[in-house]
Amino acid sequence: MKILGFAGSPRKNGNTRALAQAVLSAAAKEQAETKLYNMADLSYGGCISCYGCKKHDSCVLPDEVTPLLEEIKQADAIVLATPIYMWQMCGQLKLFVDRFFSYYRPDGTSPLPPGKKVLLAASQGNPDEERFLSYLKDTGEMLKFIAFGSYEVLTVSGNLEKNPGAADKITAVAKWLTGK
Repeated sequence: MKILGFAGSPRKNGNTRALAQAVLSAAAKEQAETKLYNMADLSYGGCISCYGCKKHDSCVLPDEVTPLLEEIKQADAIVLATPIYMWQMCGQLKLFVDRFFSYYRPDGTSPLPPGKKVLLAASQGNPDEERFLSYLKDTGEMLKFIAFGSYEVLTVSGNLEKNPGAADKITAVAKWLTGK
């Protein structure tokens, strides 16, 4: 079982990275092989609608995200971790997700193997952890449409250490990710 995590926050060592790392650590306890990428460490841009991916079955842009898109194909699950900015995922992660266009085929096929899981993990300042759930669920449905198998949403308000319910929620989603 291989799980890749992508921490989208421009704050390299903030709540979002801590959340992604906590999920991956919990999955590792369930015997998953994990790896975390800090998107703020990479140089990349969004999809430019060149349609090269439709001719070559993968993204053709020459940047640091293109190999990650290929690595996702080999993973069993991914964790997309983001802070909530302006009621949505942060722009840095959105640029990355837009590159998932390379997985979409109009005929319904995909270069992704079936059954790949996605966890949408959001850190937020708002204490109402359901406040932005509709946006996150819409994002999950879009990911299913482009051939990801299933998704779950995890929202955590504030700092992990100060959130009494966070540990149980993280353990539960790690078990879902690993199928335990």
